[in-house]
Amino acid sequence: MRNRLEEKASKYGELSVPYVIAVDGLDLLADDYDVQQVLTGTEGIHEYGPSGNIELTEVRLNNFFFGPTGPRNRRVSAILSVVYLTPNQVASKVPVLWINTWADYQIDPSLWSVPKMVLSPTNEKKEPMHIEAVVGKQPWETLGLEKTWPFSVQKL
Repeated sequence: MRNRLEEKASKYGELSVPYVIAVDGLDLLADDYDVQQVLTGTEGIHEYGPSGNIELTEVRLNNFFFGPTGPRNRRVSAILSVVYLTPNQVASKVPVLWINTWADYQIDPSLWSVPKMVLSPTNEKKEPMHIEAVVGKQPWETLGLEKTWPFSVQKL
C-alpha cells in the first residue's frame, strides 16, 4: 500500500491546491491497523538502560507523511482510507480522512463529515506524533440512506 501511495503522491507534479488520495485496501487480509501503520508508523530505538536491561529510549517516525529527515509527501493534504469497501457496504463501512498537518496545502477538515484523524508532531522522544481522532457522522447518515441499507424494507 505504501508503494502505491508514493506513486500517487507524485503522479500529478506540482499542485497549487489541496490533494487528497483515496485508497481502498482490497487485500482480504488487510485491516485498519495496516493503514494506520503505513500512515503513522514508527521505529523504536532501544539501548541498554542503567539496570542492564534493553529499554525503549526513542521512537522515530518513519511513515508516509514523516520520515527520518522530516516531513515528506507534503503535496498530499490527506489520505481517505477504507478497507475492503464493496457496493453493498457503502452505508456501513466507515472511511477515515487522515489529515496531513505537514502538507503544503491544507484541507479544510469541515468539508468531510465522517471520522477524521488529525496528525501533528510533538517534541516527545517516545511519542513523536499525536493522533487526534475526530468523531463524525456514519456513512449512511452522510449518504442519506437507511442505517440497514441495502437490506432496508421499502414501505409502500
